[in-house]
Amino acid sequence: MPNLRSLCLILLVAATFLQAAAVNILCYHTFMGKPKIPTDFSLDELKGHISQFKENGFKFVTYQDVITNKISSNKNILVTIDDGYQSAYDAYQQILKPQGIAPVFAIYPGVISHKKISMKWEQIRELANETGVVIAAHGYYHLYVNEKLYKKDQKAFEGEIFRVKKTLEEKTGKKIEAYFYPFGLYSPVTIDYLKKAGYKYAFNIKAGSYNTPIAAGSYEINRFYLDRGTVKSTIKRIIKNSN
Repeated sequence: MPNLRSLCLILLVAATFLQAAAVNILCYHTFMGKPKIPTDFSLDELKGHISQFKENGFKFVTYQDVITNKISSNKNILVTIDDGYQSAYDAYQQILKPQGIAPVFAIYPGVISHKKISMKWEQIRELANETGVVIAAHGYYHLYVNEKLYKKDQKAFEGEIFRVKKTLEEKTGKKIEAYFYPFGLYSPVTIDYLKKAGYKYAFNIKAGSYNTPIAAGSYEINRFYLDRGTVKSTIKRIIKNSN
């Protein structure tokens, strides 16, 4: 018969093994160092975020890690970067890649090669071939893919789901299986169409960690939306909740 101290130790060890593996998915946008843009950070700020997580025992994982059974503990970070702007490419080359961090780039083709601040298709193709990096769909013109758009303009709605997938697959030569809801908005009809189009996963911007491995057919995967007003408290929350 174990004594109280031994029993407590057994329970502690059991709790450690039973703790669900989880990932905290970060949602970034641009890295131009312009304080007036709420979702923009400088490269030094990005570096600071990474350091803060690493100092608290977090591991940076890949998209493939979170959909397979390659994650243990709940101290995992997946970086995702929305839209497809040049500063995201620069952040990858200068900060993320040198530290072995492979993000997911959620791209909407309507902006690519059309604005000076956006990436070019050559860069998207280059990223698609980087180890661990994944290209995902983020709508075609970054429209609200909710029931309101579906009822107002079904053709535009379908283009945000089907056309983006076709375009990204043709441009990158890679299978596109993940969808990132523009503005984080979606409706039941959106999920129905994602299934028809062949997407296996979809990501929102509802704060919260997500248990792994993430099964195919998951269309409401949480991400932490980062902006200047909340980034400090969000990072503190992730660290606290993972202890």
